[in-house]
Amino acid sequence: MRPSLILVCSMCVGAIISIVDFAAICRKLFGYRASEDISGDGSKELPSGPPTESGFVYFSETFTSAEYFKKRWVTSNAVNSGDSISKYDGVWTIEEPLVHLFPSDRGLVLKSEARHHALSVLLDEPFIFHDRAFVFQYEVNFQKGLSCGGAYVKFLSQIEGLNLTEFSDETPYTIMFGPDVCGEQPKLHFIMRHKNPITGLYEEKKLKEPDPGLRLNYFHDRKTHLYTLVLKPDNSFQIYTDQRLYFTGNLLRDLSPPINPPKEIFDENDKKPADWDDRKRIRDPNAVKPDDWIEDKRRLIQDPNATKPKGWLDHEPNLISDPHARRPSTWNTEVDGEWWPPKMKNPKCTSGCGTWVAPLTKNPNYKKKWKPPMISNPNYRGVWKGRKIQNKDYFEDLRPFNMTAIAGLGLELWSMQNDILFDNFILTDKKSMADKWADGSWRLKNVQELRSSTIQHIRAMRKPDLDSEQSTDPEKSTDPEKSTDLEKTTYSLWLYLFLLFLLPLFTAFIQKFQKVKVCFKIF
Repeated sequence: MRPSLILVCSMCVGAIISIVDFAAICRKLFGYRASEDISGDGSKELPSGPPTESGFVYFSETFTSAEYFKKRWVTSNAVNSGDSISKYDGVWTIEEPLVHLFPSDRGLVLKSEARHHALSVLLDEPFIFHDRAFVFQYEVNFQKGLSCGGAYVKFLSQIEGLNLTEFSDETPYTIMFGPDVCGEQPKLHFIMRHKNPITGLYEEKKLKEPDPGLRLNYFHDRKTHLYTLVLKPDNSFQIYTDQRLYFTGNLLRDLSPPINPPKEIFDENDKKPADWDDRKRIRDPNAVKPDDWIEDKRRLIQDPNATKPKGWLDHEPNLISDPHARRPSTWNTEVDGEWWPPKMKNPKCTSGCGTWVAPLTKNPNYKKKWKPPMISNPNYRGVWKGRKIQNKDYFEDLRPFNMTAIAGLGLELWSMQNDILFDNFILTDKKSMADKWADGSWRLKNVQELRSSTIQHIRAMRKPDLDSEQSTDPEKSTDPEKSTDLEKTTYSLWLYLFLLFLLPLFTAFIQKFQKVKVCFKIF
């Protein structure tokens, strides 16, 4: 057999294998069959609790039972100062997602628009910031998108007399973490309240806004997103979104204002001397305006070199009454006034009509207002800075990780959209445990949501055909054998198209290059 023929056959076999492999890969990634329902795989169940692994779980919640939720979580009854009406009148429910992908899947849903919502829960055991990492993770799905509102979590400080029924925006918290957006400014909050060891007062320390920040599509793609915060005893911290690193930093370096104040500050009582000249350049005081500098000349003048165009009609108007116009039959002089025909351009004015005026041009003799030139200031003393003194409020906290202990967590939110879904809360001391739980919950949702959106996109493209098929034979779309045949036909069609277009290219390639033996050895 000739080498060229062998080469063509080898390439054809390779192309067929590639297409089969590509189809297998597509099925592996998307798991799509025409007969399969996008509502999910009923054989898969989401975990009802945290994974079994060495480590401590301070809190976990899957919101699978509405009764258990009512026993465990507390809705706030806090009121505005001087008022008896509850400040937090937003409704919370436990329900299935709008796009139901798993039979056992439920979540905590914020149901009210443009209202304040607040509820909270105590941890199974208070978290003491000492020698264990703080790892918190949860899921959020803005099921109808979000233009303005938040979905962050507050970790309530362990204080005497903590009353969850009075939970409000004034309740002390240690950490606030989660997404927030209003307009085109998405944020992922990480705020810690640090106690000043001198005054005993608390001050909010916020994450410096990273660049780029949180993507806006997190609030509009209507998919479940995973948010993870990891704080370590060495003061380092990491933030993850969908298990991808979003920010890594250090509590001593990457918060604003910084944890520790400066040792020295500028003396507020030190004032700049009256004779201190901090102008680097000044106008030359010895410069004199030239005698021929005339400032009253106009910037533009009529062009002295311009001439009136040939055929210009000085005594003809530019506009004349339309000779073909007729007064409307419905025109009433007493009501509408005297009728005048509309104006039209004078057809005689091909070159121009009326009084001719030369066009304006720049005045070559024009000079702007004279100003003395700039020179270096001989009396320049530099930028004045006040003297520095010791900061009486200075302190050095090398362990900001040792925050106020946490007794509970709460959601205190306001939102313009409803149906915000929360799910799979976990607070532990190991990132690996949070990852393992995410692999058995969020990752399954993520794959199903991507698969579902892909199938919906395919069906949207095929909707006219599907509608016509279902109208003629309602059982056609639910018959597995017919759906499988449709799949095989589709794959076969792609195979035939592939061979139809590529075989002539292979033939031309071989005809162009004569050294077939070399090519054959390579292959």
